[in-house]
Amino acid sequence: MTITPDISQELDQLRGQSFPQTVQFVGDKQLAFDLDFTAVEQLSCSLSSLRLTPPAGANLSLTTLEDWAKELSQRLTYLLENVSPIEIDPTSQKILVRSSQPSQQGNTKEYYEMLLAVDPSGCLNLRRYRLSGANAHRTPIDLVFTREVLIRLMNDLEESFNLLVP
Repeated sequence: MTITPDISQELDQLRGQSFPQTVQFVGDKQLAFDLDFTAVEQLSCSLSSLRLTPPAGANLSLTTLEDWAKELSQRLTYLLENVSPIEIDPTSQKILVRSSQPSQQGNTKEYYEMLLAVDPSGCLNLRRYRLSGANAHRTPIDLVFTREVLIRLMNDLEESFNLLVP
């Protein structure tokens, strides 16, 4: 992946700045990553979301997204929870991928959610949510990664996308 050095350099430059800030990286085949940073420290960073936009002319289909969702559930085993596809909507051409076993402490659950979409303005949106209390109202929370995990995640997202969308 050609953006790995760019990510490390950008994280170094973001340390000590004010947030939120959105930073875009573009990979080998023009797959764009938009990262909405809320904090960057020496060893870790926090993001409100991570989005991917496919290159112009990418031939995305629901079948391609299904294959990608399965690939991601096999590949992203280093996150806090494993993820797996839980809902496929052929009408909206979207797939919901979520933590298969949310983290739980007492009455609170936290989980990852990825929305994969056949959409030229964005094909993946990764967020994290918290469910608290009896009302089960979900609240977005930050994605917190070490620098190494963020770089690995971006490499895995790009590599898996490029395998499925030549």
